[in-house]
Amino acid sequence: MVYNILIIEDDFGLAKSITNVLEKYNFRSSILDDFQDIEDRVVDTKPDLIILDINLPYYNGFYWCRKIRKITSNPIMIISSRDSNMDQIMALEYGADDYITKPFDSEILIAKINSLLRRTFGELSGTTINEQLKVGNIILDKDRQQLLAGDKQIDLSITELKILKKLIEEYPNSVSRDELFFEVWDENNFVEENTLNVNIRRIRRKIDDNQLPIGIRTIRTFGYQLVAEEDGR
Repeated sequence: MVYNILIIEDDFGLAKSITNVLEKYNFRSSILDDFQDIEDRVVDTKPDLIILDINLPYYNGFYWCRKIRKITSNPIMIISSRDSNMDQIMALEYGADDYITKPFDSEILIAKINSLLRRTFGELSGTTINEQLKVGNIILDKDRQQLLAGDKQIDLSITELKILKKLIEEYPNSVSRDELFFEVWDENNFVEENTLNVNIRRIRRKIDDNQLPIGIRTIRTFGYQLVAEEDGR
């Protein structure tokens, strides 16, 4: 399969050099040249992965990341010359799946892209397991990529889905951070520690916003544990 990658970067020299790298590795790519209608372009091109710069005309990449996340669950990789932890956390909070700082090595870029695509579409996507996972009245529907509770249907990113899958499978036991990294990311060398923290925080927010009778407990210096209402969350 040839994957389609959309590059949203206003430095067209850099965008073209990324395209050249992608072509060497047999990816199909397109460069966005209109930064006012990014949502429409994403809908039209249906990219398998999006490379999104933070510093864009009109609205920044954080704004567009949040907008794009509402219309696709496919991976978003943020690229930026800003390397602060806060920017990386913000990118992940707004729905990005990964973050890479300029200037970056082309081999690291390709490794990150391959890792995201494997997690979403390949052998790590978990598409061969179709059963629903349950804790009490809460259902994790992997096919629909949703958490179901009564009449509530809560959309999840692929990363959130994989974290919850592991926590539910191991319930009521705790899961180490290393186990979660191994479950969700196949290239640990390219994953920041903040990535797991932010995704756990996003899941907790969705649980709290929807008043679900489950929670995620932090096990100090070890990892996390899924708890249900009857456990005294």
